[in-house]
Amino acid sequence: MSEKVCAVCGKALLPKEIRISELRRRSTLKKTRYLCSRCRRREYEEYVKAVKDLIKKS
Repeated sequence: MSEKVCAVCGKALLPKEIRISELRRRSTLKKTRYLCSRCRRREYEEYVKAVKDLIKKS
């Protein structure tokens, strides 16, 4: 089995860190991304910040 690496930073993932983010874009095909816990947390925090900014604007 090939080693899984983080799609953002390239860090080799431990078996307990492997979580899949599936992206779907107008097609039935899925793009699979593996993220380490640090990059996953950073991505989530950016998402929350963007949502809060949208709420403030409306």
